[in-house]
Amino acid sequence: FSISGAISNYASTGSLMPTLAPSLNAGSFGITNSNNVTQFNSAKLGGDIALIVMPFAAAGLSKVGTGNAMQKSMSYIFGDSNKAAHLFDNPKHGLESIINTAGSNENLAKMVLKQLYKKGLDDGLFINVDVDVLGSNVTTRGGVIDGIIKLGTMYIKQ
Repeated sequence: FSISGAISNYASTGSLMPTLAPSLNAGSFGITNSNNVTQFNSAKLGGDIALIVMPFAAAGLSKVGTGNAMQKSMSYIFGDSNKAAHLFDNPKHGLESIINTAGSNENLAKMVLKQLYKKGLDDGLFINVDVDVLGSNVTTRGGVIDGIIKLGTMYIKQ
């Protein structure tokens, strides 16, 4: 049994059963604030799984490290120009104003994805999941595969 194995297994499966996983660090969970890194490392060294795992579960963060998951979600959107065009360039989606406020398609995508990851969506399809971004209610559809959100469409109801 290893603390890092339990954390890794929880991050990928939601289970605290022991695994033989490589050591994790705070960055694996998207933790960058120095106080939180210190708390993470102290809990890890002290063997207190609850101090390591529970704050992330309580915060509703993705089971996958949010930095890695976010990067994969962004690559899914912007790695395909047709996907990006479908999401951002369709006037029927009503996103022009919020894109201008966000500053770019990329900024808006990050904001929407961040809110979706906070919801802790399970693997599978999601339909009409609303998120609040810059004071606007954005309706989203897509899927979650292995903890990675694949945004299919988003729009503001008119």
